[in-house]
Amino acid sequence: MITHGWIWQAIDALAMDLNTTPSGLAHKAGLARSTFAPSKRYDVNGRPHWPSTKIIAQVLNAHHVSFEQFIRLVPEPRTRWVENPPECLWNPTKQETETV
Repeated sequence: MITHGWIWQAIDALAMDLNTTPSGLAHKAGLARSTFAPSKRYDVNGRPHWPSTKIIAQVLNAHHVSFEQFIRLVPEPRTRWVENPPECLWNPTKQETETV
C-alpha cells in the first residue's frame, strides 16, 4: 500500500532530482507555488491531505517525467511491487479463471 508520507517523499525527491524545490515543481506546472508546501500536507485538524492525481499528472507532464519514473521515487517498501507486479494489477489481458 502506498502511504501519504511516501507520496510526499516522492514529490520532494522529484524536486531534488530536478534541482528545484517542491514550490518550483508546482510553479512550472502552472500551479500555485504553495501547492506542495508542508502546510498543505495536512488539514487544520491534522488529517493527511493527499495531492490529487490531476495535480501529480500536471507536474509530471510539465517536467517530462513518466509516472513510472515518479513511482520509483516512492520509498523502498514499493520495490517488490514495481519489480514483481501482481498479475491482477498489471496484466489487464489476463483472463480470470476463478469466480469469486
